[in-house]
This record gives sequence, structure tokens and C-alpha cells, in this order.
Amino acid sequence: MNSYKGLLKKDWLLSKNWMMIGLFIMLGIILISWGFSQYYDNPYILFGVCLTIFSFHIFYIFAFFISSLILEGKTHLWLHSPQSTLALVSSKLLIAVFINVISISIFSLILYVVLKLYKGIIPYSQVYTNISVDIFFYSIGITIIGIYFGVLGLFYWVVYQSLGSVTFLKKWKGIVLIVIFLITNYCINKISQWDVYESILQFGPIPIQLVTQFTIGDQESGMSYFGLGPEMLSVGGIATYVTVVLGIIYVSSWLIDKVVEMT
Repeated sequence: MNSYKGLLKKDWLLSKNWMMIGLFIMLGIILISWGFSQYYDNPYILFGVCLTIFSFHIFYIFAFFISSLILEGKTHLWLHSPQSTLALVSSKLLIAVFINVISISIFSLILYVVLKLYKGIIPYSQVYTNISVDIFFYSIGITIIGIYFGVLGLFYWVVYQSLGSVTFLKKWKGIVLIVIFLITNYCINKISQWDVYESILQFGPIPIQLVTQFTIGDQESGMSYFGLGPEMLSVGGIATYVTVVLGIIYVSSWLIDKVVEMT
């Protein structure tokens, strides 16, 4: 346990500068958009930027994983670590989720303040009555999808590195990876159309809805941003999600153990 805590601490120390740089860049963009919003007397400029940055947190964990994995691939740290590969991967995932929660919480607050500040101008209240609840569930939905994208990024990175260890595929690993990606997506789309899959997802409905999209619209001006799409939770859906994420992590860890050299 102490060794795993040390691993978490190491990943945090390596990641906190990455997080701070990302925060300062996004806050800088918001400040610039606020300036343009004031100059042109158009609050939709500030709101649109805030909502876009908030929504792009769906790729936050993915971006963290990719940057961290690139570092690992250059230094070969995983090959010389006494920790199990599964421990190394799970540590990075936990830290990625942690810094995502910090960042998305900050921008949730900013988005909330902007919507409250311009409540009489941006017609949010005409469509939805509880801004804070919608933003909260939207942030949860973004994080859940972000974790999935993150572990997928891990999987494809490991596959790419594994292909590099196969002599006759080394020069073509980029093309092979694209083919694998297309085949995987095709299989996922086919499975999602199965009746049994739909039955599993609908099993044990839970009276909680996650917001996976967001809508702010003005019928008079025709301005619209995103779409608020509540997704009903279910026991079957949660079990499927957890199984898929854990399965991808396990397969990725197994592949890392089998890779002799990461290039």
C-alpha cells in the first residue's frame, strides 16, 4: 500500500505542472473572450467560450494519458519499475481523473457565474430551471465519457507500441493501427445494434439522469449552443461501462507486459 501511495505521489508530482499550465491557458482564453464580450457588448462570446472549454473536458483525461504515455515511451520507465503494470496504469488513471475533477470543478463554477450574471440575456432559464444541477450532472457525464476515451487512448497507444516490436509491421504500424481502429469501431457499432445489448443497457433503471449535452437557445434570434440530452442510468448500463473500462485496462496492461521494447 505504501509503495502504491508513493506511485500516486510520483504521478501527481509529474502531472501538477501539466495541470497548472492547462488551467492558466484556459483561464487566459476566458479572460480574452471576456474582453471581446465587453468590447462588442455581446455576452454570447464569453458564454460560448466558457461552454466550449467546459465541454472539451471530455478529452482532458485522454490528453493527460497521451502526454504521460509519450513520456513513458521515451524514458522506458515502465520497463524498469518494480510495480506491476496494472498498478502503474491504475495510478495514472486515478491521477488523471483527480486533475480532471479539479479542472472541471473550476470551470463549472465559472460557467455557473456567467449564466447567473447574464440570466436575463442568455435564455437558459426559459428552458431549464436548475442551472447548478444541470451543470453538476453535465460535469459527471463528461468525466464518465472522458474516462472511457482515456482508457481507449491507452489501449491504442499500447497497440501502436506493440506493433513496433513486430519486425515486418514496424514500418507500417501507423496504417495497421488505423485498420485496427476501424475494425474495432465497426464491431462496436454492430454490437450496439444487438437486441440483447439494448436489453442489458435498459436493465435495472435508476431514476437519475446524466446530462451529456447542453442547450442554450434563443428562438427569436435562432442562436443555439449544444443540446441537453439526459441519459437515464441503469444497473445494466453501469455494469457494462465498468466491465468495458476494466477490460480495456487489463488488456492494455497485459500488452505492456508483453512488449519487449517501446519505440
